[in-house]
Amino acid sequence: MEKTSPAAAVSPIEPSRSPQEARQGESPSGPLAALISAPADPPAEILFVDQQLVKDLTCGICLQIITEPRQCSNGHLFCHECLQRSISATSSCPTCRCKLTEETISRSLIAEKQLRSCIVWCKYHFRQIGTDWREDPDGCQQTFEREKVWSHEKSCPEAPISCSYSKECGFLRRGQLSTHLLSCSFRPIECKFCRNSVQSQSIESHLLKCLENMISCQWCGEQMKRKVESHHLLVQCPKKPVECAFRASGCPSEAMPREQLQEHNKEFCHLHLSLLQTSFEDRMTQLRSDFGELLKERDAKIESLHKDLAHNELRIVWDIKDWRTVSQGQYSSSRRFSFGGFQWYLGMYPNGDPDVPDGKGFLSIYLFLDKSTGSETISNKSVVLNFSIKIVNFKNPSETIMRVLESRFPIPTGEGWGDSQIAPSISINEKNGYVKNNAVRVEVS
Repeated sequence: MEKTSPAAAVSPIEPSRSPQEARQGESPSGPLAALISAPADPPAEILFVDQQLVKDLTCGICLQIITEPRQCSNGHLFCHECLQRSISATSSCPTCRCKLTEETISRSLIAEKQLRSCIVWCKYHFRQIGTDWREDPDGCQQTFEREKVWSHEKSCPEAPISCSYSKECGFLRRGQLSTHLLSCSFRPIECKFCRNSVQSQSIESHLLKCLENMISCQWCGEQMKRKVESHHLLVQCPKKPVECAFRASGCPSEAMPREQLQEHNKEFCHLHLSLLQTSFEDRMTQLRSDFGELLKERDAKIESLHKDLAHNELRIVWDIKDWRTVSQGQYSSSRRFSFGGFQWYLGMYPNGDPDVPDGKGFLSIYLFLDKSTGSETISNKSVVLNFSIKIVNFKNPSETIMRVLESRFPIPTGEGWGDSQIAPSISINEKNGYVKNNAVRVEVS
């Protein structure tokens, strides 16, 4: 038996709302409100048109509609699975206490027939509100034999279904889907200019940027694709206002249409050449002035370097801390220091310069010119330094070790100059006075 209800028009969310309004975070209401979020199936018992049958076909153990009906010898009905669990716990009928075993229970053919042929509502006749299920006046109004309803529900026009273009549309009635898809704001539309697929709601903004879209030049009105507009305005448009190329040099003319520029250049050719000559002379005068300032700056630095060297103002103190550890290493260097406009540093080999064959076992100290710090380089020049290297004796200053050296920098065969055998390595210790508080002091002047 089938029963048909009057047709009811239902929008994807509710009659007064558009999909765009729903996407703005407002909570939908109306007949489809319960369907918007994860539709669930209603309880089986409320689907029965004749609710008396629910009482007759309810399992006495789980209190749900019976599945695979089984009965005791007195005809009390239970689900097969429920009865098996009951028998494993107790051997009597939960209702009449008659003895039960797997052999004494039997199928109920009458109950099975009733379950198959009873009249039920399509499950889309109901909607859920909170935890309750109620009849939906806009839902499916048809009834079927229970064994046939599943076939109907697979294609029921009132079943909730999601839009194939976007989940943001929420759930729709299956019967409304085809109409919705024709107007869905997320449906893909092919741009007639670039042939790319664009969402319906974005087509207008896409056309404002589409490089293949035809537009009119704002100055000359020529039709062109948007992708060539910038080139057209830059070099082609005859009506676009442009400035004379000699404007920066003093041409008094205001901006003019590009088509007039050639005639302007002919008319003012002599003026332009005069302005160009004046501009060139002014530029040369400025370059001469700048070059003169650079020469003065260079000469001042050279003079400063000569003064520093003449007065021998170099004096560096290098306290080598943690001597016990440093003395076991291969090499150590001081911080960089400035002298004469250049960067220098001291380098030390605690147990001898490995590049000097007879340096092993001696303390080797050198003064280096640093060429890697970005300071001025000595180009086609040399600097002669007279300097001394001292290893201070803290106990007896008269036993301070000193080497007086002279060298021309840059060094032709390297970058540093010093003494590879300034003192035996084993003599630099606290007992001899050269180590104090685990530190050695080296002075350069």
